[in-house]
Amino acid sequence: MSGQLLLARLASEFPQSNPRLVKFTSGSYLIDLKVRGKAYLIEYVVGHGYGLSKQSRSGYGTQGADEAFENLSELERGVRKLMTAPS
Repeated sequence: MSGQLLLARLASEFPQSNPRLVKFTSGSYLIDLKVRGKAYLIEYVVGHGYGLSKQSRSGYGTQGADEAFENLSELERGVRKLMTAPS
């Protein structure tokens, strides 16, 4: 799925997450989103799959994903779980 389509789905289902997309010419992309005041990052790397990480100031983009997903369905379940978890 393209980053633009995933962004649109996130914005529609979880507008409070304020998702933002960064695309790369390789086809990879990043989506920043907010969950209860904390910053998270969805990443798609061509040939490697999807990742979901809590962002931190030290090590942004250098530590690898906190959770890896083989496909979009798994990623979407992970994001829904994160978004609907109790505060």
